[in-house]
Amino acid sequence: MVNITVVGNKIYLESPYHPDTSNESKKLGGRWSDKKWEFDIRDKERVEDMAKRIYGYGEDVVDITYIFRESGKQVFLFGRLVAQRYSRDSSVQLGEGVVIVKGGFSSSGGSARNPDVQGGNEPPTLEIRDAPVNLIDYDDKDITIIKEHAPKNPLESYSYEELIHEIKRRDS
Repeated sequence: MVNITVVGNKIYLESPYHPDTSNESKKLGGRWSDKKWEFDIRDKERVEDMAKRIYGYGEDVVDITYIFRESGKQVFLFGRLVAQRYSRDSSVQLGEGVVIVKGGFSSSGGSARNPDVQGGNEPPTLEIRDAPVNLIDYDDKDITIIKEHAPKNPLESYSYEELIHEIKRRDS
């Protein structure tokens, strides 16, 4: 779950781990503090844009099936960790909101030094729930939309404090 909050002249980004977040946050002058990223309030739009690009923040979501042909120790797709294998002989761990609907992963993959989520002959089909629509390649034949969700209320992405702050700003 991605949360963006405003407190005084700071904006905070709380999000699950993603390999792109650290570098992108540092480009915006972000500072890691108390398990969240802290930014100057003047960068609010840039922070929101970054969260949208990486996590699909604020976007409508759909459930999809995806024929998984990726490789690596950790695989991030659709703004989240989809699958990871800690060691060559460990089982593949699926990310939150990800289930196998067809096939499966091999019992081992890669090498002792470089574990790999793949390793089987037939790629598994995964159901990935709540995939942000802006992170889906609609031309990808391995993706099938199985459920569309009702559009999000645009005010849901703002905290109470942010809404009050914006009302006061507009009234002044």
